[in-house]
Amino acid sequence: MSLFLELLAPGDDGFFGWWGKPLKGMPGAAEHPEVRIDELQMNFTAIAILSRWVELARRQPDYTKANTAVIDRYLALMEDHLYPKWDKRGLFLDLGAEGGSYRGTNYPLNNKDNPGTTLAFEKSSIMVNGLLNLHRATGKAIYLRRAILLGTRFKHCLSLKDGHYEWMSRDPAGAWDAKPGEDAWISWIAPDPIGAWYEMAVSIAINLYQCGLVFDDQDLARFLVTQKTRCWNGDLHAPIYRTVAGVSHADHKGVNGRFLSLALAVYDPELSKLAFAGPHEAEHLAQSTDDWNGLVGVSGYVRAKYLLRPLMAAGPRPFARVGEAFLADPENRAFYEKLRFSVTAPGRVTPFKPSEMVR
Repeated sequence: MSLFLELLAPGDDGFFGWWGKPLKGMPGAAEHPEVRIDELQMNFTAIAILSRWVELARRQPDYTKANTAVIDRYLALMEDHLYPKWDKRGLFLDLGAEGGSYRGTNYPLNNKDNPGTTLAFEKSSIMVNGLLNLHRATGKAIYLRRAILLGTRFKHCLSLKDGHYEWMSRDPAGAWDAKPGEDAWISWIAPDPIGAWYEMAVSIAINLYQCGLVFDDQDLARFLVTQKTRCWNGDLHAPIYRTVAGVSHADHKGVNGRFLSLALAVYDPELSKLAFAGPHEAEHLAQSTDDWNGLVGVSGYVRAKYLLRPLMAAGPRPFARVGEAFLADPENRAFYEKLRFSVTAPGRVTPFKPSEMVR
């Protein structure tokens, strides 16, 4: 982290961040080859990591005392720069009773005049994870409120079909998502075609459910039906994975990856067998010495199997104290109750073009 801190630099608005060249093909990159960008997802990934470290560092008094200056520096970086700058740059959307979302990812290619389209849910999951960790590290309600807004937006975009949920990878939220002068969206609208994106979207619901917020037992049950009947063929020995719409790679070559939420698997015995035994277990063992799949690529598996599953012995919501403490404050309770709702059939009816938006 010392290396990464050395790379921090202020932007034109005074906020510190990590600046670099945008990916080729990024909107505006070809027209402005001189531009260096500060990227939203990287910032919230850093928030998640630093917040978790702060929380752990404070568990041992001697370690806390020896690292007080480091802890203070990390908190100042997150609270004065990494979190608030995106609001100042116009990249957060307050959608009222519908919740909230971020849009765009790259500043200044995305700016207040052209902040970009509403983010896909796999990207929003990075913000939710960072915000939950920052709340736990600071105890401040502002960060949990923001995570609740993002989760509420995701919940409003769920379609309810035959007892299970389906959703689009991204769901347009307003006129900024439309092509100027056309009755068409800027981005494609379809279910997550990549297994990892599906798993990240589901993590929005599971992370908040485990805190006792936004998503309840009924929601969990519906996500489980999606996982067991839509995203998996039911075969423990020769599993085939599909999108939430039931589309496999054999149906469409653009569909790839393992559509399996490890966080969901801990709630179901059959899914636990699928996720933590059989062919997948053998695959993880075979890849244990791989530079990527044996380290970063397996971290979600290790967390779900060896850290999360043991916590479930005390109940399905291992972090319920987070939600309970938040809701004990009357102002937080009032904020939460204004957003609270249950999905009823048909749930979200996705507008496939701007003229279909319900206003």
